[in-house]
Amino acid sequence: MSEAASSSPAWFRAEEPILFYYWTPEWIHAAYDLVPLEEPDRTEGCEDLKLDQEDWLEASTFTCKYDDERAYVAYPKSLEQRNPVVVGFLSQIKLDAGVIDEWILKIGRDNEDPQDVAEAWIKTNPDTVNDWVR
Repeated sequence: MSEAASSSPAWFRAEEPILFYYWTPEWIHAAYDLVPLEEPDRTEGCEDLKLDQEDWLEASTFTCKYDDERAYVAYPKSLEQRNPVVVGFLSQIKLDAGVIDEWILKIGRDNEDPQDVAEAWIKTNPDTVNDWVR
């Protein structure tokens, strides 16, 4: 058994089907070979929350998947006046959940230095970075 497999949780080593809920982006998706369930796309009215009721969870209905969380690049509004070129660059940055999953794994779980993670990612993704600076 590989070191990675032996240090994995028992539920993963068992190689038995398991059903659990998790969101993206998050490190677990980068750490393990997970298979998401196929769920219906979001449509108007597919989520009916009854938050005003005491038993809101039981009374609510969900007939579609939950959208991935979004990550945003934030900057102070004043930067638009002080350095519009930087704002232009920052507004071009787009990252998919898989990239963020990997960063969370390395920085959050494995305690790697964020600077090192960023530099390694930039080195292996020059086309993406070049698209941001055009």
